[in-house]
Amino acid sequence: MKKDWNSWRWQIKNSIKTHADLIRYFGKDKINRDIEEIFQNSFVALTPYYSSLIQDFSYKDPIFKMMVPHVEELRRVEHLSIDPFSEELYSPVPRLVRRYKDRALIIVTGICSSYCRYCTRKR
Repeated sequence: MKKDWNSWRWQIKNSIKTHADLIRYFGKDKINRDIEEIFQNSFVALTPYYSSLIQDFSYKDPIFKMMVPHVEELRRVEHLSIDPFSEELYSPVPRLVRRYKDRALIIVTGICSSYCRYCTRKR
């Protein structure tokens, strides 16, 4: 496993993506019902590397808070947009965002190895 730990392919393959994965990695005694609902309604991916950085399985831990969705994220707020920077409006072709004349954003993949809670691309 030590050899595989540094492989990005292994990290993605062994990521926590489901509630069952979370229980398998952290243990059932640490999982509450809110987290189960979150996994059913949110994109979650947490690599073994990020998982290993979690010291306290709670939102007091900064890595846990950054990587594991909070139940408040399930609340829909009317005035918030799923595309807060209007990237779809500025996308002349798929995976290219050209919001300014002198620069462009190329989205090279449709997945992330870990879905950080501060990311604006939740769609």
